[in-house]
Amino acid sequence: MSTGRCREPFRVPTMFVELAVALAARVANAGSVALAVQCERGPHDGGEHAVHVLYVDDESGRAAWVFWDAEEVRVQLKDPCPEVNAASDVCLLFAEHSGGHLWPGGPMPEPYSDGRAGRQDAGTGPAGEAR
Repeated sequence: MSTGRCREPFRVPTMFVELAVALAARVANAGSVALAVQCERGPHDGGEHAVHVLYVDDESGRAAWVFWDAEEVRVQLKDPCPEVNAASDVCLLFAEHSGGHLWPGGPMPEPYSDGRAGRQDAGTGPAGEAR
C-alpha cells in the first residue's frame, strides 16, 4: 500500500543525533531520537531525503531535521510549513519544502520487523559515516 511518502530508510549517525539535540536546545538526549528513520518527503526524483528528529522546545514550531543524499548528511533547524488543510491541520513538513504536504492522521510508515515504526538500532540506506 503506497502512503504517498518517499520512505527511503536511513540510519542517523550518532554525531548527527547529538547535533540535533544541541540545536533543538531540548532537555533530551540521544536516546530521544530515532536512529532508524524514513524520509518524510513526498515521492521525489533525486535531491535530498529529509526526516524530522526533534521539535524545538518553544512555541515556534521549528524542528531539527536530518537531510541526506548519497554524498552528504546534515542537520538543520527549519521553520514549519505554514500550509493548513480543510480540517485545520498544519502540514508536518518544513517551510518551503518541495512536493506534497504531510498531514497529521495520514498513513503511518510500515513498522520494522520488530513492530516499532522507525525505532530500531539497525537500518539501511547510505553509509552512516559523517561527511
